Amino acid sequence: MAVYVIVELKITDPEGFAEYREKVSPQIAKNCGRDVVRGAQVENLEGDS
Repeated sequence: MAVYVIVELKITDPEGFAEYREKVSPQIAKNCGRDVVRGAQVENLEGDS
């Protein structure tokens, strides 16, 4: 079963996020996860944001 997760983050603790990223990336890969798109600019097409 495919699952897609869409996240837009505002990182307020770059050092903490770097530590998190180091720990979570191997777990995602271990479970066959992968990034489809990473670091793309978000364009709001509808509604307020």
